[in-house]
Amino acid sequence: MTDLVTTLDHWQTLIGSVLGGIFALATALVVASSAVRAARRTAAALVIVDLLSIMRIAESLEALAKEDSIEDENYPLWVSEKLIWRRPQLSSSYDAHVANLVGLHEGLSAHLSLLKMVYSGLNDHLARIESDAEDRRTTGLPRIPRPPQATEADAKVVAGGLKLAGAHASCAAHLLEQLVIGRTPAFLIRIRMRVFPSPIEVKSKELLRDGSI
Repeated sequence: MTDLVTTLDHWQTLIGSVLGGIFALATALVVASSAVRAARRTAAALVIVDLLSIMRIAESLEALAKEDSIEDENYPLWVSEKLIWRRPQLSSSYDAHVANLVGLHEGLSAHLSLLKMVYSGLNDHLARIESDAEDRRTTGLPRIPRPPQATEADAKVVAGGLKLAGAHASCAAHLLEQLVIGRTPAFLIRIRMRVFPSPIEVKSKELLRDGSI
């Protein structure tokens, strides 16, 4: 009888320890999950500021060109000149905040990465266009200015790149609002996106599939 009591006491202690360990692990996982969600919400709120700035510059310049009746063939040089004087830069912490969002959603990660690549790539083209304009304003240069066709080629890349960056920014902002910033559980949003995708979600898939607008 004494052995039975001792055995039961031993197993009771062991089971208590196991249950206590499981409870502690579950608590730690809940706390860690909450911390990850909080970090992602903070990162999303900061990244979306960059996204909105690019969306607004792309949309405002397109609208201004229509108001000023800028013809299609003149638009690339026109928009390039505007961007030389007025273009938002991605914040220095963009990459760090994006790193907190990688793995959350494949489409979101792709849009954020492609946005950085496309938008940052415009700087070299804009620098050449600005240099060309300066060369034509200055006389007695030790070098021959580039032909207008070269400037126009850079301008076309800038115009197309700005439009593409704006599209990636728009799609990424939508996905961040749906999956991170919104209050609806992400798994329900994923189901809804798969069964009943919105127009911008369809556009997101097409943009990532085709690589162009």
